[in-house]
Amino acid sequence: MNRRPGALILAAIFLCAFNLRSSITGFSALSDIVLAAVQLNGAWSAAIGGVGIFLLGAASLFGGYLLTYVELQKAVAGLLVGLCAAILLRTTGQSFALLTMTLLLFLQIGLLGAILPLAIRQFGDKAPPQAAGAMTFGVIAGAASGPVSTIFVFDHTASWQVALCSSLLPAVVALVIWLLLKFPSEVAVSGHHKLPVASRSGWFLTFYFGSQSALAFIVFIWIVPILRVRGLQAGEAAMLASGSIASQAIGVMLPLVFQALRTRAGVVAAVLAFTTLCTFLTLIFGPWALIWPAAIGLGVGQGGTLCLSYVMLNDRAGSGAGLSSMMHGFGLLLAGIGPLLVGFAMGGELALRGVGGVVVGFGVSAVVFALLCSPRRTQTN
Repeated sequence: MNRRPGALILAAIFLCAFNLRSSITGFSALSDIVLAAVQLNGAWSAAIGGVGIFLLGAASLFGGYLLTYVELQKAVAGLLVGLCAAILLRTTGQSFALLTMTLLLFLQIGLLGAILPLAIRQFGDKAPPQAAGAMTFGVIAGAASGPVSTIFVFDHTASWQVALCSSLLPAVVALVIWLLLKFPSEVAVSGHHKLPVASRSGWFLTFYFGSQSALAFIVFIWIVPILRVRGLQAGEAAMLASGSIASQAIGVMLPLVFQALRTRAGVVAAVLAFTTLCTFLTLIFGPWALIWPAAIGLGVGQGGTLCLSYVMLNDRAGSGAGLSSMMHGFGLLLAGIGPLLVGFAMGGELALRGVGGVVVGFGVSAVVFALLCSPRRTQTN
């Protein structure tokens, strides 16, 4: 089977991917206001972010099992319904509902992200660029629009409940379009493959993916509070965060430029990881004149490191669902530590210095493991 995706399936994939980040980054933009409204202190933001990303990792490890019991189209539709319900229920004003529904959002987003690529595979073993691109840019668009749309609605309504519900619209639209799709009655699912835990190259790639993902989730969850500590207003911080996240689209294009240099993908990934580290530190400690260039550079670096992790995954002969599950699952479990540590640092006396230390740790780790992922080092397992 080697079909080209139509406009409807591209829209469905884009909108589903859009919902993988929009409700997370939207919440982070108002986390201090929301937590104060339900009488919780700022430490809970770190707990929500850290535990939530751990749930993303667990869902990536075991999400494939869901499709052994439920058809793909019904599974995605059910998760979208769950997303809509959780978005609504977390705005009741009760702290228990906010915490449980936000964590449920993370879990459902993890499951959705784990099984959504199977929809792309319906167009052949090698998905066409349009379908894969729709998912990639959907994730970026959702992450970038979350802070701006949430702050915009809050500024005009003065209601954090209404602001958080702004992420409900794309979820509903995605659900409606998804239900209009026509899938074959039997969807080929590769099933759960054994994790290649004995593979050194697999662990190098997993730690690289986890390190760069930790930096990405620190941006998604904490960049607005960090910029507000530096003195920016909420609207300015949200615009800067959205600009940085949106510029990841530039980085996504870099693997196309380096396509002829696949044997050097690990070195290129290391350079981009180092760029991410330097620009992130500039964003935290640098002069105001460099704040926007640093934000754009950070986005380009993060977009490139993410895409190159998939380039290196796909270039490994025989890599299948097992290596992909290990990279996403254990990598996201590692990534969850990043926002958790930043949350603890933000609650201390040396907030920005502590954040800088966390960023340096994960940035150096990403550089080192990117170099270890070079073909010369990983041609044997």
